[in-house]
Amino acid sequence: MFQNSIEYKEIEQELRDCNILHHTARFVCYSDNIFTYHIIFEGLKHELSVIADETFLYEMTVNELLDLNRVNFFSHTVYDNCDDSKLGGISYVRETLAELN
Repeated sequence: MFQNSIEYKEIEQELRDCNILHHTARFVCYSDNIFTYHIIFEGLKHELSVIADETFLYEMTVNELLDLNRVNFFSHTVYDNCDDSKLGGISYVRETLAELN
């Protein structure tokens, strides 16, 4: 379960450190069953990508995205907003999903 994983704790702490846990993320696209949300804060673009058997809304707080149930994939990637260079990120993949590849 995502909320009990090591990756969840790392992602949550990273989002808390970035001060965006309670900010609103905006839906950007849906592709290959992945819902992608962006939030731009202090010159950084945070991309949150999620696969979950859940109801998604156009705007959700970062904390609401973290609290989704039945999460199969969750990724937080940070980009420089000026040149879109990737600065880092953490991903979670449910074990049964990872075994499919």
